Amino acid sequence: MPRKLGFLYRWLPVLVVMGVLFIPSHLAWGQGFVNGSIAGTVTDSTGAVIPNVALALTNMGTTAKSETHSDAAGFFQFLDLPPGNYSLAAETAGFSRFVREPIVVLQLRHPH
Repeated sequence: MPRKLGFLYRWLPVLVVMGVLFIPSHLAWGQGFVNGSIAGTVTDSTGAVIPNVALALTNMGTTAKSETHSDAAGFFQFLDLPPGNYSLAAETAGFSRFVREPIVVLQLRHPH
């Protein structure tokens, strides 16, 4: 398979492994609301983790940007995100740049 086409198959599992996109990161006790988080593991098509991937998360409404890298186990996380639509870009050597959008983060009401 040509390398340019293979990148899709290598990054596609990222979308599956991300699994839970709306993990509560903290409880806003005074307001009763919970902001969201985005977390996942970067893997290739064989399930092997990809460490040190540069990840950039951009709020599409405000253009606020957060950056991180996947760790040695391929894990990454963005915590305490306000609700909105986000764009996630991933880059590392040997792969084409991958962008996923929109990723919707909702604000959940914490039951009292």
